[in-house]
Amino acid sequence: MNQLQLKRTNQSMAHQASSISSDEKRRIQSGHHRITRVSPKEDVVAFHAILAHQISDPSNNHVVKYNHVITNAGGAHYNSDTGIFTCTQTGVYVFSWSIFVEGHHFIFTDLVRNNAVIGSAQTGQDTGFSIAGSATVTVHLEVGDVVWVLVNRHGSGSDIQPYLSMFTGFRL
Repeated sequence: MNQLQLKRTNQSMAHQASSISSDEKRRIQSGHHRITRVSPKEDVVAFHAILAHQISDPSNNHVVKYNHVITNAGGAHYNSDTGIFTCTQTGVYVFSWSIFVEGHHFIFTDLVRNNAVIGSAQTGQDTGFSIAGSATVTVHLEVGDVVWVLVNRHGSGSDIQPYLSMFTGFRL
């Protein structure tokens, strides 16, 4: 690049910099930048569902059907009738679930992918206080994989209480 071209480039850059508003300059200088999504919105997969009714003394191997769906965005396919999430886009997913029980009761739950346990949680203890337990799992899924929460075992009379029992999943 010769001297004349370099001078024109510098002038052009100076002109572009002068066209930035003072608010924009302050935001850039303070380090507050707007983050824009780099992947298309069609890539979003996220769901969140809450248990809106009590499940009384569930049997072992009972699928927890979180029946009040708050979010089922993008390619998310959580079915509140079955309690099963079906993967529609290959990728790494994060799942989190919670179970709420009243005092002196306990429930063990599993997160299951295609009939294989990929995570477990215990809720409750012998304290007399109601308690919610939760767990989180990160896992790679392929299209068609299915994921659900299953009661593994529990104490007699242990009921799953509504509203603090939730199931969430999203693709990273």
